[in-house]
Amino acid sequence: MTLAVLGKGTALSLSFNALLYCVYYWLADVTVGNFIPLLILGIVMVIASGLVLTNFRWAPAAAGLVALITGVVTFLAPGSLATLAHPGTDRFFPILLTILACDIVALGLGLGATLQNYRGGERTALRQLTTRLATIVGLVLGSLLPATIVAANPPSANGSLAPVSTDPNGIATVHMAGANFRQNAILVPTGSKLTLVDDDKEPHVIANGRWTTDGKAETTRESGAPDVQNVSITRGSLPIGPFTIPGVYHLYCPVHRNMNLAVLVQ
Repeated sequence: MTLAVLGKGTALSLSFNALLYCVYYWLADVTVGNFIPLLILGIVMVIASGLVLTNFRWAPAAAGLVALITGVVTFLAPGSLATLAHPGTDRFFPILLTILACDIVALGLGLGATLQNYRGGERTALRQLTTRLATIVGLVLGSLLPATIVAANPPSANGSLAPVSTDPNGIATVHMAGANFRQNAILVPTGSKLTLVDDDKEPHVIANGRWTTDGKAETTRESGAPDVQNVSITRGSLPIGPFTIPGVYHLYCPVHRNMNLAVLVQ
């Protein structure tokens, strides 16, 4: 029995998602640290794709269910909600959104392929389902475009700074979520403090220093910088300072690779 059109689409979307999970794993391993669950989800996707290729009538529905479960697990993973809430500043946003979209597409195609398998007769694609899936893909691509443009031009210590946000007391504030500072540079008036806010349950350790371009943690304290020695923060706020001497100071998280913050005091 020839594999249905929607069955082929289900297998293809699962295979593509497996590739995305592997890429996501590689990026997370390089920039954040070892993140084995992503690799496991990729392997699960490969197995689900192989199940569809067995051409059992119920296989596409089972594979679609796998896509639904892995999508929910990915969506609820620590940092995922924060990543999706900050499309312009989180480098993981494009790939995470694409993964979730592929999960939705695989679920829809799997259910459609199962209906085809049990209807008998010609196993042609269901026009209404195809149109809806095309709409989902279009929405995903529309979301990725502005996020990619913003992500390609992040704020930096050598360029324009992001607008300074403040807490109720008027103190400059930088938010953290996932494995990132939401901006990598901030301007602080001389004599003022800085507040770091962890927006999710991802634990961070803040210290003087930075990650170098070759991925090495460099713990250094510039002259005049407040002393910050491996202070832990999880779902709360952390005051730093005051910064009493104008200059450029660096803070980083030794737990998450490339998580740097430059504080410009003037």
